[in-house]
Amino acid sequence: MIGAKEFKQMQPIKITELETYKDSFKHYLPEIVEVIKDLKSKGIFCYNSTVAENCKHLNIEEKLLSRFVYNSQSYLHKKDDFDNVQKYKETYKDWQEPKEDELREMSKNKTYVMVVGLGKEPFKARPFFDAEDRLFWLKPRFTRRGYTLYLTRYKKL
Repeated sequence: MIGAKEFKQMQPIKITELETYKDSFKHYLPEIVEVIKDLKSKGIFCYNSTVAENCKHLNIEEKLLSRFVYNSQSYLHKKDDFDNVQKYKETYKDWQEPKEDELREMSKNKTYVMVVGLGKEPFKARPFFDAEDRLFWLKPRFTRRGYTLYLTRYKKL
């Protein structure tokens, strides 16, 4: 889900601007994105070489085409990550985002809550800080093994 942050930095460019952005990893071609979407809709797995082969009609030099196929694929992956994060935030918008002082208090009192993280189903757990001050979520009866969650939200029981 790291790509969700980087998604906002990605920018579309026109074919006429290829030379200007030839060394960039933050620019993509919407025409290539459309080719990728078309290939996916036909059930074809989009290897970069497959996409490049289907973009010959754009008349782009091979090295540049390779770079922008990579960038366009990257854009689509980051867009998927961003969409997943937005869906997660919408689904759990009524759950609280943890604050350090609340977590420390719950950890001290061994208070259990329903917790959810990106890509995880909600489960009952309590916060626990290890010797290196890292946060873990321990399920009931767990004493050593905990979960590290991303974009954590919780709801009191």
